[in-house]
Amino acid sequence: PPPRGHQVILWWRLTDAAATLAREPEHAWPPYLKLWKRWVERAADDAALRGRLKGIARVEARGRSLPALVNQYNGTPVLMADSPFYGPRSGVADVVRSGDALEFSLDVGRGFSRASNYALAELLPELPSLSLAVAWTIEGSGDDLPEGLLGCFAV
Repeated sequence: PPPRGHQVILWWRLTDAAATLAREPEHAWPPYLKLWKRWVERAADDAALRGRLKGIARVEARGRSLPALVNQYNGTPVLMADSPFYGPRSGVADVVRSGDALEFSLDVGRGFSRASNYALAELLPELPSLSLAVAWTIEGSGDDLPEGLLGCFAV
């Protein structure tokens, strides 16, 4: 069975600058904002679009070395999606939209590989002494580029 997990519940709001930009006609928006709007509107029902959610995590240990797997991917963008046998990658995040709220949750034990879960399980006892920063974006391609940061947190 996957290791016992932890939940982090976060909520964000648009910055004043982003809210001002969002009031402009959509043709004036940067590509990442158009992509974010499409993701918000359709990700709950579109597994391939949901699979474009990308997390970028950076862990720093104070006076301790990190497991090799963590070092290998530390600060590297990772799609929150299954590896497909064929076709588009299906998103592993659950997305629920209700009114003006959007919730996405990620079960690391279910959605990540065994190797990733092992490395994360090794870090759990050290969590109080680690610095963690996570950022989220939606994978862009073609006219969706450049990507833009959607939200972030640090603990």
